Amino acid sequence: QLYTIRVAVASNPLATPEPNRWTLEFGGQSSEPFDGMPLWAFTRTRLVPVVTSRDRTLAGQARTPNPLRVSFRTYNGVPAGGEFRAEAPEGFQFVSRPSRECDAQLQELPYVELGVRYPGYSWAERELVCLVEPGDSRKLTLGLRGARNVIAGLDYLLIITVYNSFAPVPEGGSAPTVWKLSSFLPGGLSLDESRIESFRINAVMNLWAYANPSEEDPTQEMRNG
Repeated sequence: QLYTIRVAVASNPLATPEPNRWTLEFGGQSSEPFDGMPLWAFTRTRLVPVVTSRDRTLAGQARTPNPLRVSFRTYNGVPAGGEFRAEAPEGFQFVSRPSRECDAQLQELPYVELGVRYPGYSWAERELVCLVEPGDSRKLTLGLRGARNVIAGLDYLLIITVYNSFAPVPEGGSAPTVWKLSSFLPGGLSLDESRIESFRINAVMNLWAYANPSEEDPTQEMRNG
């Protein structure tokens, strides 16, 4: 006879395990390993910053923006009208104008399918709507307003910009930062979601200088090859 068993899971892992195999034991009997369900999550995730130091902007001075290159592979496609949402760790702020509008870039990376090379695609500025959430500058929404869909199983690059945290760096260094990226259908139903572990915040170097003295005369600076 066939039986249906429903098992509650406290929480899913952040990524699909490899191998993703389950077994079942009951009444002194055990099953062969069988395939588990793939998670609706991004894969091949990576977040690369330009600046890793904490923000120490003096009062009245312009803050230093930190562009982030977020690469990922989709499990589910996102149709036109859908959106991506990003959430920064505590202390970070997405850069925006007073209107809460922000700048973002989205690229579909080149790929090969059935021996045919495809060039990818870069969304034009008019095809994207980037907004930072009012009252919580750690959250950003990027809407797809053009006709182009995000395709399942392809690699993408998203560039968004933050201000780094002001928080002092603890002795021994900070823990890795963890960023949340998720995608949604036009009606708001959730698709993929992943947490991306990335760079540690470093202390700010207060003063640095370089010297390139001439070997013939150390009092003179070497200025050419």
